[in-house]
Amino acid sequence: MSGHFKLSFMGEKTVSLTYNAEVTHVKIALESLKDIGQVDVQRFSNTNGVDFMVTFLTELGNQPSILIYDSQLFGSRIKARVVTMQDGVLPLNYGRRNLPPSQTLFDIKNLFIGKKYNVSVRAFNSRGLGPSSFSSQIFLFGKPKPPRNVTLIVVSDTFIKIVWRPPAFNGGSLISKYRIVWGTDQIIEQRLIETTALRSLHCVNLPVNKRHISRHIFGRISAFNGYEWSEPAYNPSLQLLQLRMKYSLFKPRLKVSMRCKWLQPSRTR
Repeated sequence: MSGHFKLSFMGEKTVSLTYNAEVTHVKIALESLKDIGQVDVQRFSNTNGVDFMVTFLTELGNQPSILIYDSQLFGSRIKARVVTMQDGVLPLNYGRRNLPPSQTLFDIKNLFIGKKYNVSVRAFNSRGLGPSSFSSQIFLFGKPKPPRNVTLIVVSDTFIKIVWRPPAFNGGSLISKYRIVWGTDQIIEQRLIETTALRSLHCVNLPVNKRHISRHIFGRISAFNGYEWSEPAYNPSLQLLQLRMKYSLFKPRLKVSMRCKWLQPSRTR
């Protein structure tokens, strides 16, 4: 096989390319056409010659086919053809605007929290479209919903357990911290809990002491997604009662049994 070929897109032809052209040569030739934008080109050898695979990078949606002119290719039963491997599809929420050359600012509205967006800008003149200037992928974050099902459980008169479920909506980003506030009308304490675990249920032990005894204790939790804190979620207050055993006594009895003896708990205060 020998000779040259040309490619065409939307009525404009490339320069002549050798039958075994390098990938970079094909890419440069295609991107010199005014309407094609940026492309990715890969080359594969086969038993009959060479295959080129071209992927449109900046022109989205179902594009017109590239045409090939093979009259200058020579060899036994030479024939070149173009096959569409996959039709282009416009992404969801795709939008496009043509703006005057004096404008360098544009607000994109009606977007959705928690979705990923790509933005590109291209200049256009009488010779066609220039290369795209891409932003990095943009994530839109929002305020998470409050944590759910906040519950306080009395474990002893030295600590309580607070239990909760993650927010129903995380604002588009994983919850990374919880802020726990607990106490009484006179004593308020706070703790930050960092987490990366995707748990359906969280629980933390919180210390209490004699100052909390016989008082109503509240607990509230806010969630943070790296962008904004949620509104706090509250639990119904509970009253902490003193239920501590004074001491326990265990004595061995013979070699096959043990007697346990203890004092009754003090009365509820």
